Amino acid sequence: MFVTTGWDQTRGYFEGTITVDRHADDRKALEVIRERHFEDGASERLVGRGNRSGNWVRAVFHKPLGMSGTLQGSPRARPARPR
Repeated sequence: MFVTTGWDQTRGYFEGTITVDRHADDRKALEVIRERHFEDGASERLVGRGNRSGNWVRAVFHKPLGMSGTLQGSPRARPARPR
């Protein structure tokens, strides 16, 4: 388990954990759980499937319904509307 802290551009400061374990259905894959708790009481839990390469773990998370933006940084900028 890894403890994380950081800043989300839309929700502000968070504290959380990342848990990595063997996947129950596929012994070659990893189950990666990312949980974040925000100052306003909101929380987010994402479960993904990943693989390990050396000291790195790469995981794919499916966004819950209603979530927008990207998981690897800020949402993409929208083009300016013509006037």
